[in-house]
Amino acid sequence: MHHSIDAIRNAIKYVRSSPSRFRKFKELVEKMKIDSKNLLSMDCPTRWNSTYIMLENAIKFGSVFDRMEQTDVEYKKSFLEKSLVGPPNAADFQVAREFVAFLKVFYNVTLKFSGSLYVTSNIAFQQIVNVAAILNRRANNQSSLLSSMAKSMQIKYDKYWGKFDNFNPLLVIAVVLDPRYKMKFLKFAFEDMYNDPAHREEMTKKVSDVLYRLYDHYSRVLGTSQAEIQTETQSQMASSNITDLNNVESDMDGDDAFTAMERFLAQTEIELQTDKYAEVEKYLHAELAEARDPAFDILGWWKVNASKYRVLSLIASDVLAMPISTVSSESAFSTGGRVIDDFRSSLSPKMVEALICAQNWLSPSTSKLKVLDIDDFNDTEDVIHDEEVASNLIDQEQEPKK
Repeated sequence: MHHSIDAIRNAIKYVRSSPSRFRKFKELVEKMKIDSKNLLSMDCPTRWNSTYIMLENAIKFGSVFDRMEQTDVEYKKSFLEKSLVGPPNAADFQVAREFVAFLKVFYNVTLKFSGSLYVTSNIAFQQIVNVAAILNRRANNQSSLLSSMAKSMQIKYDKYWGKFDNFNPLLVIAVVLDPRYKMKFLKFAFEDMYNDPAHREEMTKKVSDVLYRLYDHYSRVLGTSQAEIQTETQSQMASSNITDLNNVESDMDGDDAFTAMERFLAQTEIELQTDKYAEVEKYLHAELAEARDPAFDILGWWKVNASKYRVLSLIASDVLAMPISTVSSESAFSTGGRVIDDFRSSLSPKMVEALICAQNWLSPSTSKLKVLDIDDFNDTEDVIHDEEVASNLIDQEQEPKK
């Protein structure tokens, strides 16, 4: 893939290297009536997702680059003078299309995993299963350009996710605690993941064992809390109902239908006390929630049904609170995103390192803060001079080479 990607990247660099070239490119886009909200963007070669975005935008303008090669003398000349790979042709853009189609799956999974404003733990296992299916399909397709890459990715996938023992069990339990899927989806997924029926049965049993162990743990932790109080209340109600039943049965004027209903309710209460995992079984055998509802709120569902599933709701409140990825929290404290922004995406590694180091050196140290106020320190002449030097370095880096 490298030759095609480099050719497209070099073509984009040429267009983005000066305002006049970029203006000519937009004029061609308008003349050829290509409708696209996104124009060309540069990538950071060490970040595959930025390369995906660059290629996704670029393939829409393949015909525009072909027209530039015919009408813009400087365009083709720049590749020859600098001995660059390119300019890109139709074959390069076809490779890019297949590459983008493959990476789109991983890009969407990454976006879902990196969310911070919604629950992510219940979707992790589903996405892991989807990735496995896609890698298997690509790796077994010998005619695909991406077959060898998919095989190498499979090796790493199997290292992390190939065995159930490698899974964090809570990733699987989160699916069980999703009322839209429960154990039914796991059994369906295991059929895709494992060919051996005995192995699938073993995996299902492991999930059940983990769920029951969690239930035991949370039941013990509750102790004499609300769950135990509820159990004692139910026992008292059951005993009271049985006593009332005996009194009603001894009364010849009692209503037989009412007596039968009370007996049924009392028997149900007793069964709940004798069956240790009645709450779990009740939840698993209940009707599934609507899986295709885009507005489904899993946290709201558990809030509404907390009184029905008291222990399970406590487990769900902890498991569903887990963020699957640390990307969102790490990026909040990362200086890289502020240095390599949309306008500096083509900075050289040396310049990026210089900017990050300069930013670190210019930040007020603890020792200086003891003597100077932050505002006073930021206003000193030395810092102003250093900021001007850094700004000049950025401008020089972004200017097109003549």
